[in-house]
Amino acid sequence: MLWLAVSLVVFLGAISFMVSFAGLVAVAEWAGLPPAMRWTVPIFIDTAILVYSIAVLVHRSRGEKTWAS
Repeated sequence: MLWLAVSLVVFLGAISFMVSFAGLVAVAEWAGLPPAMRWTVPIFIDTAILVYSIAVLVHRSRGEKTWAS
């Protein structure tokens, strides 16, 4: 059951990233970014979300406060 849950979370994460990527590329186009730069918007935002989420988990596992993260 654990592997099923992990597999489903990974699957949903991949689907979520694809939907987010498409939407953010559309926003970058609307904002007038050149076509060569549009892919950087979703990479920047989605990567930042992942990094900050991992930072919160690290702080929590160490018993530190997470409000700043």
